[in-house]
Amino acid sequence: MIRAIIPCLILSVLASSLYSGPITIDKRERDQLKKETVYAIDLIQRYHYKQTSFSDIDTEELLKGYMDDLDRSRMFFLQEDVDFTVERFGSSLKSSYLYIGDLYPAFEIFNTYYERISERIAWIQERLQEPFDFESDELYLTDRSEVEWPASVEEADRLWEDRLTHELIMELLEDEPMELAIEKISKRYDRMKKFLDEIEVHNVQETFITSLAQLYDPHSNFFSWDSAQEFDIQISNALVGIGAQLRDVDGYCVIESLIPGGPAEMSGNLHPGDKIIAVAQGEEEPVDVVDMKLRKIVQQIRGETGTEVRLTVIPAHSAKRKIVPLIREKVELTANLATGDLYELPDESGDTRKVGVIELPSFYGEGAFGKDSISTSKDVEQLIGKFKDEGVDGLVLDLRRNGGGRLDEAVKLTGLFISEGPVVMKRTFNGEIEEDWDRNNKVAWDGPLVVLVSRASASASEIVAGALQSLGRAIVVGDESTHGKGTVQAPIDLRSAMQRLPMGHPLEVGTVKITVQQFYLPNGDSTQNRGVLSDIPLPSANMFLFDGEADLDNALSWDQIEPITYQLPERKNADFAIARPDILESVKSISEARQAESEEFAYLKENIAWYKERHDRKSVSLNLEKRRAEKEELESKRDYFDDTRDSLSRELKYVAKSVDLDLTEKKEKAHQAKLASTPLPNGQDRENQFYQKVFYYKSPEDEKIHEIWVEYFDYDAAIKESEAIAAVLSEAYDQSFTTDQMSEILTRFKNTDRASGFDVLDPFRDVLGADLDETAMLEAMPAFFTKMVEVDPDVLLERPKLDVPLRESLRIVRDWAEIQNPIDPAKVILSVASKQDETPAPTENTP
Repeated sequence: MIRAIIPCLILSVLASSLYSGPITIDKRERDQLKKETVYAIDLIQRYHYKQTSFSDIDTEELLKGYMDDLDRSRMFFLQEDVDFTVERFGSSLKSSYLYIGDLYPAFEIFNTYYERISERIAWIQERLQEPFDFESDELYLTDRSEVEWPASVEEADRLWEDRLTHELIMELLEDEPMELAIEKISKRYDRMKKFLDEIEVHNVQETFITSLAQLYDPHSNFFSWDSAQEFDIQISNALVGIGAQLRDVDGYCVIESLIPGGPAEMSGNLHPGDKIIAVAQGEEEPVDVVDMKLRKIVQQIRGETGTEVRLTVIPAHSAKRKIVPLIREKVELTANLATGDLYELPDESGDTRKVGVIELPSFYGEGAFGKDSISTSKDVEQLIGKFKDEGVDGLVLDLRRNGGGRLDEAVKLTGLFISEGPVVMKRTFNGEIEEDWDRNNKVAWDGPLVVLVSRASASASEIVAGALQSLGRAIVVGDESTHGKGTVQAPIDLRSAMQRLPMGHPLEVGTVKITVQQFYLPNGDSTQNRGVLSDIPLPSANMFLFDGEADLDNALSWDQIEPITYQLPERKNADFAIARPDILESVKSISEARQAESEEFAYLKENIAWYKERHDRKSVSLNLEKRRAEKEELESKRDYFDDTRDSLSRELKYVAKSVDLDLTEKKEKAHQAKLASTPLPNGQDRENQFYQKVFYYKSPEDEKIHEIWVEYFDYDAAIKESEAIAAVLSEAYDQSFTTDQMSEILTRFKNTDRASGFDVLDPFRDVLGADLDETAMLEAMPAFFTKMVEVDPDVLLERPKLDVPLRESLRIVRDWAEIQNPIDPAKVILSVASKQDETPAPTENTP
C-alpha cells in the first residue's frame, strides 16, 4: 500500500536524477511532483468507490491508456513505440517508479510523443510542397479510435498521405484555391507544433495521473493547480478579473470579446481585436506577454477583488500603444445562468395557455451562499415568481444541456416543487447510505411540471429529473434516457494531505477528483449507467450521436438499493399537480398521437434518419470529383431540411418572450447603456457601425444593439444572394462590384481561418488587389453588414427556429393543465367574443 512507503519518499527524492528531453525539470520541481503523485495515488486507492488497490492496477493497460490519451487519433506513435514502452516499463512501472511518485516513465513517453509529432510535422511541411493525387479510388478512415497504431514508418507515411489529401479536399470543396488551401493546412500544423512546445511539466503530470484515475472510473481525474482554478470558476459561475475573453493569435494575446458589465467593458477603453502585450500589477513594472502561454497571461490578469492591473495594449488597426488601468472585480458569468421564456399556446377550445420555460445550463453556486451570492435555486425561484405574475398554467424545466454541477443546489432546486421529501440517496464504498431530503416546506410551484432531458443531461440534472419523476411530481420528456452519470466526485486539494510532510509544502499543488459515492433515487434505482428513462420519449439523434455512460470505459454498473417508503403530502391535495398514473397515461397517449400524425414530427424523423445514415459512414472517398458530387447532394438535402424547417416554423409558431433574472436584466441594461454611450475608437457611435470584427447592429424590433461577430454569418446563404449584396456594396463603395466578384469575396469570408487573426479587409484585398481603397471600404462596411443581416436574419435568433422537443413539452404541459384545471366553457365563449376586435399579438420568436 502507498501509505506504507511514504517514509521512503524523502530518501528517494534526494537520490533521483533529473529528467531529460523536450520537457526538462529541475530538482525542486521533481521533488514536488513526487510528493503530489504519491499522495494523489494514495488518495485514489484509499477513497475511490471501487476500493481497488493500486497494486491491482494493470500496468500495461495504464501505459497504453496514457499513450492513447496523448495520441487519440492513433497517428503519431508507431506500434513499435507502444510495444517498446510496455516492454521497458511494464514490469517496473509501479515498483521502481510510481510507488515513490517518480513520473520518469510518463515524461519518457511524452518525449517520444514530442519527437514523433515534430518529425511528422516536418514531414507534412515538406509533403505539402509536392503534388497530390485527387483521382484516387482509395477511402480514408475518419474514425481511428478502434484501430491499432501504424506498424511502421512507411505505413504511417501512407496514412498521413491520405490524411493530407482528405484535408486538402475539404478546403477545395469550399472553393479555396490550392495555394491558399496548402497555406491554411501548413499554418494548422504550425499551430499544433506551437501548442506542443507550450506543454509544461504539470500538463504531463495531469494527463498521466488522470489516465491512472480513469482506470477506476471515467469521472475520476487529476487537476493541476491552474486547471483546478478553472474548475472552481465553472462551478461558481463567477470569477475575479476584468471580464474579457482572450485568445492566442500568432503569439499575441487578443481580446475576443468583453463580458457585459465587467471592468473591461465598463472602462470603455478595450475592444475586441485589441492586443495585450504587457501586464503590470499595480505600480510594478510591466511584464512582456508576447509569445507567453495564454493560460499564464490569464493568471496574471486575474487577482484579488479591488486590486489594480495595468494592461499595455495595441488597439486594433493602430500601432500606437496605450496603458489601460483596471480594478479587478467579481464578474458574474450571466451567459451561464438560468434563463426564462414565456410561451402562449392555443388549445382546441380557442383559448390560450401560458407555459413558462426555464433553461438551466448547470447547477452553480458560490461558497457559503451569502445574501448577494448567485445560486441555481435562488435564480430558478426568482424566475418562477415572475412566471406566476404572468399567470402561467405550467412549467418546463429544460435540462437538455445540463451536465451537472453542485449536488446541494440540485437538492434545493427539487425542493422548489415539493413541500418536503427525499431527493437522493448516496452510498459509500462500505455500504453506508446517506439520504438528502428537502426539509424546506416552502413550495415555489405546485402546478403541472415537465422536465425536458437529453442524452447530455448528466449527474445533478439526472438527480432532479429522477427525483421529481420518482416522487410523481413531474413528467420526464425527451431522449429515451439521460447520460447515466450516477456517481459523486469529491475534489481533494493535495495541500491538505501534504501538510504532514516535514519538508513543507508548495502553495500551488494539484487537486485529485475522486468518485466516492453512487447516487440512488428515492425509489431505490441508481441513475448510474442506465440514466433516467423518459416517461414520454421523443425521437432524437442524440442516442447515436453522443456516448452515454454505458459506452465509457470502466464505468460503474447499474444497481438498486432499498427504496425510501414515502409519499408526498401533496398527493392528498387535489389542487396540487401530481403526475398520477391516469394523468401520465392520458398525456402520453395524446403525445404519441401527435408524434404519429404531425408534420413537425415527420420532419424530425426524416432528419434523424438522414443524420444516422451519414453518422454510420466511417470513411470518405479521396476522389475530388466524387466528393464534389456528394457535396452537391448533401447541400441539396440540407436546403430541403432548412426550407421545411422554415416553412413549419412560420406555420406553427408560438408567441414567445424572454423572462430574465434581475441580475441578467441589470447587466444587459448596463451593457446596452455602455454600447450607446461609448463611441468606437474612430469616434463614431456604435449603432449600425463596424469595428475590427464586430458589427453593432441596432434591431428595429427590440431597439437593442446586437454585437454580431462577422466571421459567424451564414456565408453559404449569402453567396446565393451575391447579386443583391453586390448592388448594395456598389452603391456604398461608389464603385461597381460584379456578382462573381462578390461571390468570391463571400467565399473568402467563409473560408477564413478562425484560429488566425481576422481582418475584414483581407477578402477584399485578395479579390481587388491594388484597386482596393481601404478607407472607402471601411466606410462601406455598415451597409454591407446590414445587408448581411437581412440575408441571414437567423444570426439574431436567441432560440432555435423549430425546437420540436421543446414544442412537444409545451403541449404536454398544456394537456396536463387542461386535465388538472379545465377551462370553463362559458369563459371560453366570453374570451373569444372579447377578442374578436383585437389585433393578434406579434410573434417575438419561434421555438
